[in-house]
Amino acid sequence: MQQISVERSTSGGFIEGLQKALAEISTSTDLSAACGVFAEFLESLEAQLLSVKFCDINDRSSNLRPYSTYHKAMHRFRAGPGYPDGCPFSREAMKRLRPFSLQSIDRRAYGNLEDRRFFKELESTGHMDIAVLPVMIGRGLALMTVGLGKNSFSGPKRTLISDTATHFVAAIVARFPDVSRLFERKVLSEAQRQVVLLACEGHSDDEIARQLNLSTVAIGLIFNAAAERLRTKTRSATVYHAVVLGEVPSGSHLSKCLVFHKDVGL
Repeated sequence: MQQISVERSTSGGFIEGLQKALAEISTSTDLSAACGVFAEFLESLEAQLLSVKFCDINDRSSNLRPYSTYHKAMHRFRAGPGYPDGCPFSREAMKRLRPFSLQSIDRRAYGNLEDRRFFKELESTGHMDIAVLPVMIGRGLALMTVGLGKNSFSGPKRTLISDTATHFVAAIVARFPDVSRLFERKVLSEAQRQVVLLACEGHSDDEIARQLNLSTVAIGLIFNAAAERLRTKTRSATVYHAVVLGEVPSGSHLSKCLVFHKDVGL
């Protein structure tokens, strides 16, 4: 992709480059590929895409992380008992609901050991500042972090990166509409969720019946009821939609990439 400097942002070069990137996203086969297009375009703005995360507004349920270039030490901050209400970026994002930078965070509000380690690891990325870009999607949140190198998140660069992030999320939702439904209210009962989760892990009805101490007929009825609630017609479509809509934990099914199969009715 042709490099477009910030100084040329008022010319047609930026718009043309953005339009080309959005067109590429509209034909992307999965979220990881779409994020790669976003990352490539950000390079033209002398910035580096560090991560993309889709989570609920409290960052408490299973979330989707299709892209990350953070170093290995940062991975331990993705989940766990240290962050029952989300990492500092998520918490700040929900308070502000608009783009902000790492340098603008009052670290006195994040004084526990895990928070201090979080910020220390961020500093080791080599970026003088990191932009945090939250975009609301219904009851969910798209949260992107962008490394700025030796630049600050201000002036034309702030405007360009913020606008680019908004366009990116809109393009993602247009290409992958199920993303906008990731954090809708749960529709499955606990029994239905258990059966679908085990099916999602590859177990047959007989195996599920043994694990739950139910008859195979009962498992079939429960699964069919789940399919009816999810408005799906095949086993694979039911499993797929249950994962995408956040009815069951995503595990490896969505963490790798959101791939659309021919038999799920999309």
